[in-house]
Amino acid sequence: MKGKRGNLVLEELTELIPTIIIVIGLVSMGVLLYQAFASGNDCDNQKEWESVKKSVSLIESGARTSISTPFVNSKCALVSYSADQFNTVQPGSGSLVDGNAKVCLCKIEKEKCKPFNCYTLAKLKAVRLPLGGQVSTVGMKRYVFLDINREGSELVIAVEGETETKQSYVFNDQSENKQKVDPANFMKRLNVFYTVPGTLELTRLNVDSHPSAYPQGAVQIKDTFPFTVNLDFNLKTDTGGRKLVPKEVDQMSVEFVISPEQVGVLKENRFSANDLVLFYNKGEAWLSLKCKTEKVTMGGVGPGGSPVGEEAVCTAVIPTFIDEFFISPKEKEEPIILAEGKSVR
Repeated sequence: MKGKRGNLVLEELTELIPTIIIVIGLVSMGVLLYQAFASGNDCDNQKEWESVKKSVSLIESGARTSISTPFVNSKCALVSYSADQFNTVQPGSGSLVDGNAKVCLCKIEKEKCKPFNCYTLAKLKAVRLPLGGQVSTVGMKRYVFLDINREGSELVIAVEGETETKQSYVFNDQSENKQKVDPANFMKRLNVFYTVPGTLELTRLNVDSHPSAYPQGAVQIKDTFPFTVNLDFNLKTDTGGRKLVPKEVDQMSVEFVISPEQVGVLKENRFSANDLVLFYNKGEAWLSLKCKTEKVTMGGVGPGGSPVGEEAVCTAVIPTFIDEFFISPKEKEEPIILAEGKSVR
């Protein structure tokens, strides 16, 4: 009897083994799915966040006066909240605006901060950018640097890095400083596409029809061509104003006017506005771009009773940053006459 019972138990266990395996498999799968879901909700830059919190703690305690630390701007962004401060990144929780200054690691959902973890300041009253405002790495590329300082009772954080998307600056007839910068209305439109945070502004535009030097290949005509255009820009950032550098600009485009007098000089010398070229310097080499030209016929009578003629609008797209360029026809290559009477260039 004992042998038969043992066999029955063994048979029952054998039948249960597939069920046990299935149950174990389902439990394991459930655990894996939960871990995947949980990790998807986690911030993957917690290590860098801990470094930021430690830096803030050292400055708040007075152990350090300033610290520069890298930050990986990944799934979660760094955002600050202070009382009586305009928030470009809106709080996704009431705990963020309880009156205490804090720096948070946030998941950005529907343009709001869902706090993953926050450091609340006990001794300082506010967190701000150097020129004021909420600190945020939202919209920045993956790697940024944080310059953290204490100014009185406030924590000041400057964010240094590139923006995720290009920013565009436009100077045209609607610009507030148009009359001051370009009273002759030479520049119809100027676009600059740049990749760093800050507000760009054209502060000076100077056209010189008597340059002391000009690029090889430019044609000199009757004190009119080539003429040079100089541009000054100011980039207003969290740390103040500064100049742009070429690596911070993706491309530029210019649209400017060739006056009826200049068009007339071109015709007198057997050129047309279609022959105009934009010369710019890159490193030690001069490069040139053909202007896309649109003619505008102007009617009426000008000063002194002289008829108003034809002006041209030239457009060029420049694949880098420049603050100086020359406009001129380009020297034409003379044809080489072959013995058979054919010509080549």
